[in-house]
Parts: sequence; structure tokens; C-alpha cells
Amino acid sequence: MSQWKFNNFETDIDFTDADFMEKFEGCYEKMVEESEKVPKVGKVSEITRAQCKVFNDFYDRLFGNGTSGKMFLGKNSMDMRVKAANSLFDLRNSEQSRYNSMVNKYTPNRKARRGAKKNR
Repeated sequence: MSQWKFNNFETDIDFTDADFMEKFEGCYEKMVEESEKVPKVGKVSEITRAQCKVFNDFYDRLFGNGTSGKMFLGKNSMDMRVKAANSLFDLRNSEQSRYNSMVNKYTPNRKARRGAKKNR
């Protein structure tokens, strides 16, 4: 389990918890769907607000209503949202690496298992 903080929001996240990962994956898939509906042409301000809403909805779904307000302090800045996403996904990647190395200690690689069978 790891502590994740962005601006005024802080929470514990366990990327090895299947229930959390199921929720994370569902929220991410929904975010991808919603991002495809964001207008590609028009006023930059309207497009930016629509993009910000996609991120806001992702964090509110994942961590609870009001989360995006704490994270982004009422600002409609894509820069803040991209930094938050990078931070969250960097944490996920580092936790995945940590988990893999932990599990690999107890799972011999295929070459080692084959060698053990030949020596019998």
C-alpha cells in the first residue's frame, strides 16, 4: 500500500488489491470512452473545460465525490490534471514493479524449472 498525494488530496492506494484494481480499470475505461466524445474543434476554452471534466469525473469516480475539487483547487487547468495523472500512473508502475519483484522471488523462471526437470 502506498500513500498518494496531489495538492489538498491524500489517500492510501493498494495496487495489489484486486477490488481496487477492478475499480481503477473500470474508471479508466470510462475515462477513455468519455475522452473520445470531447469536441476536437471549437473554442479552446470549451475544449479544455470538456477535457478537464473527463479527468474530474475519473478522480471523483475512483476516490469519491469532491476529490477533483481538492486536487485541482477549482482551477480548470489541463496542466494540473496531466501532472496528477502522470503522478498516479508513475505510482502504479512503481508498485507493479515492486509487486513483480516480490512475486518473482517465489516463482522460479521457466529455464530454471526446465533444468530441474532434466536433472531428475
